[in-house]
Amino acid sequence: NLPRRKRKTPLIRSSSRVHAFYYPWYASPKVEGRYLHWNHRYISPWMKSKMKDFVPGAHEPPDDVASVYYPQLGPYSSRDRSVIHAHMEMFRQAGIGVAVVSWYPPSMADPNGAPSDDVMPMLLDAAARFGIQIAFHLEPYEKRTPGEVRNSLEYIIDTYGSHSAFYRIKWKPDEPEKPLVYVYDSYQTRPQAWARLLSKKGDMSIRNTKYDCYMLGLLLEI
Repeated sequence: NLPRRKRKTPLIRSSSRVHAFYYPWYASPKVEGRYLHWNHRYISPWMKSKMKDFVPGAHEPPDDVASVYYPQLGPYSSRDRSVIHAHMEMFRQAGIGVAVVSWYPPSMADPNGAPSDDVMPMLLDAAARFGIQIAFHLEPYEKRTPGEVRNSLEYIIDTYGSHSAFYRIKWKPDEPEKPLVYVYDSYQTRPQAWARLLSKKGDMSIRNTKYDCYMLGLLLEI
C-alpha cells in the first residue's frame, strides 16, 4: 500500500475538455534493470541541409536523457506506482482531466521500448483515485490495418471499457456516450480503408455496435 500524501487543493478544477498525452514506455535500472526510451538514439534532422552537422549516437542517462526537458522525478520507470500517482497528482493540479495514453497491442512495442499494455490497469486505477480519465492513443503498430484496428478496439473496450476511469464522451444529446480514441499517424492508412471500419456501410463497420467510438486522427486530404 502506498502512503497517503497530503493533497494540495488544485488551483483549478480538472476538466474533461483538457487532454494531455502520456507515454508509459519508460524504464529505469531501479525497476526493469535497464533504461528504455531515456536512452533513445539521436534522431537525425528532417532537413537535409542540417545532416552535415548530425553526429550519430545515443543519449546516456541518467544525466543525458532523450528529452528537451529533464524530468522533475528523474529518469523514472513508467511501472513505478509512486511515479504514476505523482503524475496523476500533477495532472489534477494542472486541471487536466484526461490522460491520452500511448498504446500498443499486447506483446507489441515501438523499436525503442517494450510492451506496456500490462501497465494500463495500474494507470486506470491511479487515474480513478485522482479523478482523471484515460483515453487510448493507438500507435502505428506493425500491420495496423482496419481489421487489426477493429481487433484493437474490441480488446480495449472488452478489457478496460467497464473501468470507472475509462473515458467516454457524449457528443450529441440524442446519442449514448462513446469512447474517444486517438490515432497516431492515421494518414498511413488510406481514407478508403478507414471507411471500411468507420463508415456505416463498411464491411467491418463499428457503427451501431458495442465497439462504436469517436476516433480522432490527422486530416491531410479531403
